[in-house]
Amino acid sequence: MFCRNCGEEIPVDSEFLYNSEYSCPKCGALVKSTTVNTNQDNADKTSPLGYFLGALKKYVVFKGRARRAEYWWFTLFNVILTVAASTLDIVCGFMITDDTGILYLLVTVALFLPSLSLSVRRYHDYDKRGWVMFIPIYSFVLLFFDGTPGENRFGDDPKGRGVTVSTVENDIE
Repeated sequence: MFCRNCGEEIPVDSEFLYNSEYSCPKCGALVKSTTVNTNQDNADKTSPLGYFLGALKKYVVFKGRARRAEYWWFTLFNVILTVAASTLDIVCGFMITDDTGILYLLVTVALFLPSLSLSVRRYHDYDKRGWVMFIPIYSFVLLFFDGTPGENRFGDDPKGRGVTVSTVENDIE
């Protein structure tokens, strides 16, 4: 768990979980322990289309974490839309060059930012920065595994597995 005030990692032990209040070892801010189910945020993403639409709604949100299911369902819909656009370009004669059509270009441009932001949020789920996507084999392998359980420096667990979340109270004098 991390302090919401300074970002310092707070060791989660039985004393912290037993006492509902604890002080951050670095900044001294009061941290309260509560067990919550963060799955409320993902309530509308229970279907494949819900995952796709949820990713589109967060098309420029590079903060937070994304589930593996959200990433792969978005990728599947992305491939389906791209193939459909390419097919329509060929059938309807909307080709700009020999291998690129207008619809394909529009779909690719429209889905570029959502794909990029979702990839960054997916790497955040492993507690890695978004730049990891530029390490080809390593980043591709990461996409197949489950993320960091519980809270990490990028936010709460997107699976909402009853994680312990800290809240910081600052004393204003």
